[in-house]
Amino acid sequence: MTALISRILLCFLLVGSLVGEVRAGVGPAVVQAGRVTDEAGLFTDEQKRVLSEKLERLEQSTRHQMVIVTVSSLGGAEIGVFTTALGNEWGIGRKGHDDGVVVLVAPQEQLAQISVGYGLEAVLPDELCQSIMNERMIPRFREGDLFGGVDAGVDALIERLD
Repeated sequence: MTALISRILLCFLLVGSLVGEVRAGVGPAVVQAGRVTDEAGLFTDEQKRVLSEKLERLEQSTRHQMVIVTVSSLGGAEIGVFTTALGNEWGIGRKGHDDGVVVLVAPQEQLAQISVGYGLEAVLPDELCQSIMNERMIPRFREGDLFGGVDAGVDALIERLD
């Protein structure tokens, strides 16, 4: 009986280590720091507060969850895969509703991504998210206003969700 339990535990450990390896292959590990995780250090404390308050109001009024993430680099990962993996790993969106949104900015690669859970794809289809990035975010990014671009993108997303 003890040998059986030992084998079962060994299997769990092996599977757990494989899952860790798969996650490591998706991109750099990012620890969630609330609604705004600014690993790249793009925002001031005041800017993080402003964004976080908007996201909190959105969640209170609609129950949809949105987070903003900045990373210095994607570490070679594809941005869409990385953004979706973060949303899944962090559990963004309500269980059973899959209604989370992750806005990610990677300044080193000059890339941004809006990843939407399946439960919101009818309201925020990929084409609309790309349009929001092209029309609201990227023009400000090009001017060097990373906060302004993210803020404008978040406002456009909230307009659709409210």
